[in-house]
Amino acid sequence: MSALKQIRIIDVPPGEAPASIRGAWVGLVLPLAETAYPQPVVSITVGVLGKHRSVLARLKRLLGAAPMEEQPSIGYIVNVIDAIEVLRASSPSAAAWWECHTPHLLAPGRRFSFAAHCCQELKEAGAVVPV
Repeated sequence: MSALKQIRIIDVPPGEAPASIRGAWVGLVLPLAETAYPQPVVSITVGVLGKHRSVLARLKRLLGAAPMEEQPSIGYIVNVIDAIEVLRASSPSAAAWWECHTPHLLAPGRRFSFAAHCCQELKEAGAVVPV
């Protein structure tokens, strides 16, 4: 089995979290989640704070009474729990923000999508890089 690929966050990712919290990701190396498709992937993303995910908000969007918040984007998929643990090592306060404000994401199987333009894909561990 090959080693999991990783990404380095090289720019502040877009999102609903405060800029200082999103900025704490910059420079971190995160393991990619196993997916059925090669990464990066095109997916529909939603905000992490949940303000647009209530039943009423969904019904309004379905009826055309509210704009769609979901946007297709190209991104790298990482497991939330793994990402928060990496974040905790460099910024405990940023990790605590995620735990306080997004407890619904802190469960096995939940994933973050980091916009591809904010990421640098790293070579697999042990891979030979041609000179």
